[in-house]
Amino acid sequence: REGISAKIVDAVDGDGFRSQDEMETLGILPVPGYVGHKNHGIHLTTGEVGCFMSHFTIWHHMVQHQLPAALILEDDFDLQPDFASRLGAYLEEARGYDWNLMYVGRSPTEADWSRLSDHVVEPGYTLWTVGYILRLEGAKALLDAQVERAFLPLDDFFSVAAGRGMDGFYNDKVLEWKPHVPVLLRPFALTPPLVMPYVGSMFLSDTAKVRKATRYVEDLPVSQDDR
Repeated sequence: REGISAKIVDAVDGDGFRSQDEMETLGILPVPGYVGHKNHGIHLTTGEVGCFMSHFTIWHHMVQHQLPAALILEDDFDLQPDFASRLGAYLEEARGYDWNLMYVGRSPTEADWSRLSDHVVEPGYTLWTVGYILRLEGAKALLDAQVERAFLPLDDFFSVAAGRGMDGFYNDKVLEWKPHVPVLLRPFALTPPLVMPYVGSMFLSDTAKVRKATRYVEDLPVSQDDR
């Protein structure tokens, strides 16, 4: 579609984790005391773990193969009309600016910080990671910081790692999480979004609480021996 070639990366199935000790042994640890926040008041799900580690796998691939940048799309993406030509034109508007993360699809929860051009903004607190461009420098920074050792649901993590939400307007836990999440990202966003989740995808999502089979990390046995 759109003449775009892509590499499909095998995702991490969060439901494959069978105990909390298994996650800890692999060095996969949430921010201490994570229980969600006022607008996402659920405990960490295995789907959210799988989502974060699936993206982490791509960042590792980028660094291993020294990819200058990657357009990362989740499996529920829907490209908007004239995606390829509009993406090229919008990115041209961002030429010369200093960024390492570009939201191509997003759901803003607060006003943009600034507008840089007709189609490029500096976003405020933002949800969704359905489509974004990450530069190699950003991927390296995430790996070097060992972010998997103090992670959050990915969209919250990106916003906190970009220094967003310090006023607690959308997320009342940001200041509590901030000591564990270094500011690594310099985000821009394309507007209007060029990627959106396809209609109904939330009901099949491994990160949404509406999924019938949602599992919570806190409900996993502490060790395999406890099963």
